[in-house]
Amino acid sequence: MKTADRVSALILLGISAYFLYESKDFSPFGALFPRVIVYILGILALALFILSFFKKSGSKLFEETKSVYLPVVTAFSLVIGWVALLQYIGFFVTSIVFFSLITIFLDRSEER
Repeated sequence: MKTADRVSALILLGISAYFLYESKDFSPFGALFPRVIVYILGILALALFILSFFKKSGSKLFEETKSVYLPVVTAFSLVIGWVALLQYIGFFVTSIVFFSLITIFLDRSEER
């Protein structure tokens, strides 16, 4: 995992450097938000790269849980359906229908 963390951090640092370079032609106010995001991404990537050299303690930060793909697939399908119907039915109607369905679905998934 240490190697994967280092490679990921280097890729993210490269992405940060690229987007920072590309934002040089933006207007001062137009570059403000992208540069803030790029700096935050770069700092976090640098922190990940540095932390990948230290030995982790025996405690797990995240516990592995049993993965169930049905809720993810259903929610993703609802989002795809929502986006597909936006052009034909309209934002207001599809949003009401989509958010109602996703709320009902997520409420039922908590009971399991």
